[in-house]
Amino acid sequence: QPMKTIAITVFGTRVSSRLDCAEGVLLVTLDGSIVKNRELVRLVQTNAWEKINTLLQLGIDVLICGGVPDIYANKLRDSGMQVIPWVRGEAEDVLSNFLAGKLSKRDTVQQRRI
Repeated sequence: QPMKTIAITVFGTRVSSRLDCAEGVLLVTLDGSIVKNRELVRLVQTNAWEKINTLLQLGIDVLICGGVPDIYANKLRDSGMQVIPWVRGEAEDVLSNFLAGKLSKRDTVQQRRI
């Protein structure tokens, strides 16, 4: 099983409520379900498209985020990234749930357009 990079957009210690307002992204490298590496990458850009482009350059396989406008989600998905939107809570809890296979559709808030 190849290494996988999971990214969680964060604001403080929580999943950022909106992708375009994220101040950073928690990058977690997985070997199967074992965490091999983790780092916090700051998203210093204020422009949403620049943030998207930065995310595209990080080699992310799965992006876990809060609210995300369709136009950005589609751009990320077009690159082959799996996007799990509308997730809330502490980033560490969300990561644990993801690793345990519990981050299913029922945990995500009902989709709404923004």
